[in-house]
Amino acid sequence: MFFDLVYIADIRFPGGTSTALYYELKAAVSAGLKVGLIPVASPVLTTSRPPNLRLLAQIRNTRTEILQIDANPRCRVCLLYHPTLLDSGLKRLPRFKADTFALVAHHPPLDRFGRESYAAARFGSLARDLFGHDLTILPVGPMVRQGFEAVGLSKHLHDRNWDNLIDVSEFEGRKRNGSSQPVVIGRHSRPGREKWPEPVEALQAYPDNPDYEFRMLGADLDYLTEFEKVPSNWHLLPFTKRSVADFLKGLDVYSYFHSPAWIEAFGYCALEALATGLPTVLPHYFEKWFEDAALYSSPAEAPLHYERVSKDREFRRDLSERARNFAADRFGLTQFADRFERLAGKVRTLHQPGSVSLETSTKPAVVMAVTSNGIGLGHITRQLAVAKALGPKVKVVFFSLSEAVSVAQKMGYMAEFRPFHRRLGCDVDDWNDFFYREMRDALAFYRPELVIFDGNTPYSGLLDALKHHEKARAAWVRRGMWRTPFEEISNRASSFDIVVEPGELAGSEDPGHSRNGSEHFVTTDPVLLVTPEEMLSRVTARRLLKLPEDGTLGLVLLGSERNYDMSQARQAVETVLHQKKNVHFVEIRSPISPAFEEDPHPRHHRRVAYPLGQYLNAFDFAISAAGYNSYHELIAASVPTVFVPNSAPEMDLQEARSSFADKAGLALSCDAADPFGLEYCLEKILDADIRNELKANCARLPAFWHGAHQVSELLTVTGCLPTGALQFHDGKH
Repeated sequence: MFFDLVYIADIRFPGGTSTALYYELKAAVSAGLKVGLIPVASPVLTTSRPPNLRLLAQIRNTRTEILQIDANPRCRVCLLYHPTLLDSGLKRLPRFKADTFALVAHHPPLDRFGRESYAAARFGSLARDLFGHDLTILPVGPMVRQGFEAVGLSKHLHDRNWDNLIDVSEFEGRKRNGSSQPVVIGRHSRPGREKWPEPVEALQAYPDNPDYEFRMLGADLDYLTEFEKVPSNWHLLPFTKRSVADFLKGLDVYSYFHSPAWIEAFGYCALEALATGLPTVLPHYFEKWFEDAALYSSPAEAPLHYERVSKDREFRRDLSERARNFAADRFGLTQFADRFERLAGKVRTLHQPGSVSLETSTKPAVVMAVTSNGIGLGHITRQLAVAKALGPKVKVVFFSLSEAVSVAQKMGYMAEFRPFHRRLGCDVDDWNDFFYREMRDALAFYRPELVIFDGNTPYSGLLDALKHHEKARAAWVRRGMWRTPFEEISNRASSFDIVVEPGELAGSEDPGHSRNGSEHFVTTDPVLLVTPEEMLSRVTARRLLKLPEDGTLGLVLLGSERNYDMSQARQAVETVLHQKKNVHFVEIRSPISPAFEEDPHPRHHRRVAYPLGQYLNAFDFAISAAGYNSYHELIAASVPTVFVPNSAPEMDLQEARSSFADKAGLALSCDAADPFGLEYCLEKILDADIRNELKANCARLPAFWHGAHQVSELLTVTGCLPTGALQFHDGKH
């Protein structure tokens, strides 16, 4: 397997490093290069930090191949994409054969006061010992170059900087000739304290003056506590609330100052402002690489620039045009091809594309899927969806506290069952000790590369076993919509390499209790075991379920009722059966529920079907609880539904899901204890016009039902799962 370029990178960096890689991937593909990426974890980032979603989307869009850490690809150039990755503390070392190997240095080795940021002095020996190559350093800017010269590594520096790039077309040019009143001045950065000036300097650069309005994207709330009073003309916005390009086009001037201890390696925030054509005010040291495209000053002098820009129309127009042209000419994507060839050389010295084959191990990666007990099939179904998305290259073993693990066995997976403490009637601490020993032995036996836990509470026995077995990475698939906050539980996210929250159609109604104490998580689209494209036709589904091929069929999914009374809903169903002679109801039993008695009515049919999603085309409507799986499956399949939420205290916020669907025109909703409301909703759902309207509204939703594939991509691209090159799923079959 040959590549022109292979990146060794941690795609979890939140700021300029990921932005630089985002544009380089786009530039490399535009230049016709074949690109691969080996994901690794930088020791400086917490294990639970999620990937940079914008970069992840770019990897998908450019079809960059994700390579396992021991794939040993051959390439013209291999770039180690951050100095903290040249570290013997990496858990696993990537393998590759490269004509040229270089370190892209996105951060200087010394801070403003000469203090060491990382152990750069050992980089030469580390490059040889870890990767078998002499060290070549590609600094991203003059300040980084000066830093390496200061620590005695001049001989390793490439003769040219590896400038970061930008696609100016992604930034709408500033079109206003005049400036607004007050003048709108902005800045943006990730919310790190080092990105902000000391309070005294901040009040100089961003004064409390009614002539100016300051918009600050990425403000750190802890930073604000350093002020006696925050100026009334400061408008503070979280970094994730809007796109940078959208934020910048609403400004008149851009002004960026930071902590005196901080050195910007490159200054992507400033380059984005220049690409927008904004008059930009920066500290003096930026002049070394942005030249006459910006204005330079101390914090105290910055308001003088604001005043001139606002009053001098000709100066403002000239500066805006100069800034945008400079960004395009000096840092545009077209610079990449020549820069790459200078580094790689015109001759492919080792091999030609396709002239070698990659020797890979035939042993599949092993993943252990651990699920909590639950009262239904939700946890095991999501794990099965992810296992299915991972595909045949991965061996998935189920280790579950749910008796529903039998469905995994029937679908061909190896599975083991361990009883929960309630089933055993034992003390919680004793049970956690038992589970720790069982889990530890299972990890030693199966030797998984990855453990995926799906449940709301990662048990201490599980966490202790994972800590004991350091070779396995760990992922927590954590459903949202928690009814109350449990910060002690959500804090356990720090024990996992990645936390994934399956998407919620009604996510806007989620109070966010699951995230308390944990900002490091990533959300996907809803996770379904059966997507709409995989459903059986109406005729086939009815025949396989041995149901009438004509007539109106209503699906009944009211759950086990072990923790909630659904008797009023059942009574409403019986009333319809007696009043509507052409309506049939079909009640689906869980594979782990007690066997049904005989059908209670000639038109009330009882069936066992799993996975239910493939049969949903059989039904004209449904009356259902609003659990995660059934809710999203029914809406994805455009089945007109009356949702009757299970509001038991231990359940998630089913009533929030149900209410959202009703307000959005996707379904009807009714309380389980409201007999009149249930009767009314069933009467409405039996109206063909109302059903058609609900069905049409559901069908208009975007096709975002492939969360399981997104989970599998995340596990691969973050290095949690060392599979071969995983092909990204584009949402089509």
